[in-house]
Amino acid sequence: MISFPIDILFQRIIHTLEKDIIPLLGSPFSRTQATGIISLLSNIAPRLEHRCDLLRQETEENRDILKDILVAIREEKKASQNERITQLEDQLIKVFAPAAEILAEENKRLLRILVDTIRSLDSLETVLPPSLYISLKDKIKGHLRRQLKREMAFLTSTKFGRMSSA
Repeated sequence: MISFPIDILFQRIIHTLEKDIIPLLGSPFSRTQATGIISLLSNIAPRLEHRCDLLRQETEENRDILKDILVAIREEKKASQNERITQLEDQLIKVFAPAAEILAEENKRLLRILVDTIRSLDSLETVLPPSLYISLKDKIKGHLRRQLKREMAFLTSTKFGRMSSA
């Protein structure tokens, strides 16, 4: 199954109706029906969502086939040293090592969700069972401590190191 984002799929259908089909329709009734379909699609598109489970499955299958190809290409590269094989390998490696920009955007998105989640948890303190609330807050604190430790490893100032351990 090749899946396009719903909005692109609907845009393509609408474009085809407008440019290729409606001009060929002879009767005003047929043109009105086709125009009605365009209107219907335009109104439905924003309300539809991807089925994440299907999208995830398709993505995993695409990654699997590309990984199989990468493994086979690497074996062939050892034997032939062909430049085009090397180029294909380089292209396939990018699939499994996403660009820093993509990771940075995903990280920003997850951090925003984490901040919103912390706020939501704080507002639920009196609603959640105390043991669950404390457990979740402890997990978040542990996570943030690990992130801070990683960040601290990049700082080289000896003064900062002494201040942080005081």
